[in-house]
Amino acid sequence: MIRYGQMIESKTIGWYSANGNNQPKGTDYWTPENQSAYFPRPGIASTTGIGSLKYIDGSYAKIKNITLGYTFPKKLCKTLGLEECRLYTTAYNVFVLPFKSELKHTDPENNGSDTFPLYKTFLLGLNVSF
Repeated sequence: MIRYGQMIESKTIGWYSANGNNQPKGTDYWTPENQSAYFPRPGIASTTGIGSLKYIDGSYAKIKNITLGYTFPKKLCKTLGLEECRLYTTAYNVFVLPFKSELKHTDPENNGSDTFPLYKTFLLGLNVSF
């Protein structure tokens, strides 16, 4: 699935406390040495416009599930006393690629929230008919 051109209100970016404490670590903040950063430095006196930093391009590419299976030949199944036998594996939430680096490790489909992480799930199964 590819979703392109949506704006989301991310829960993990553009968050500032009034006194500049408890800011997210690893965020690319503006400093005199780093003037190309996306976010203003924490603890600035004026907070005008900071709330708008929560809105970001939420375009992404995502693989939600993949299933691979193998049905054993009838001749082999008959030898084992089976009607049919199929082995399969399924993977959910295998890959998410947000187009904006600020949304790395989040799921844009979940409004860029990291409060409910994107779990990768793997399933291995066997279908047997007698």
